Amino acid sequence: MAVSRVDNRKVLDKSIALLEVNTLIMKSWYSSVPLILGCIFFLAGAVFKISHWPHANEMLIAAITFEAAGLALLIMQVLSKSKKNGQKRNLT
Repeated sequence: MAVSRVDNRKVLDKSIALLEVNTLIMKSWYSSVPLILGCIFFLAGAVFKISHWPHANEMLIAAITFEAAGLALLIMQVLSKSKKNGQKRNLT
């Protein structure tokens, strides 16, 4: 059974789309670091708060700050990636 050019083109398009997604994930490591640090600070701050140890509030504030920074970096990266490709991203 012969494979048509249309089938090959579909497979190629799907492969390129998967590579673009993998590239976006691999390039987003710098936005993942603040998110991971924020989660670590949040868990530590929660333990400190439950145990009534000092500096729990500061840890929770640091966690929120790290998570907000990581989220902002991730949003900027996704929006810049969609602008590069000429796509409009509907956020609603």
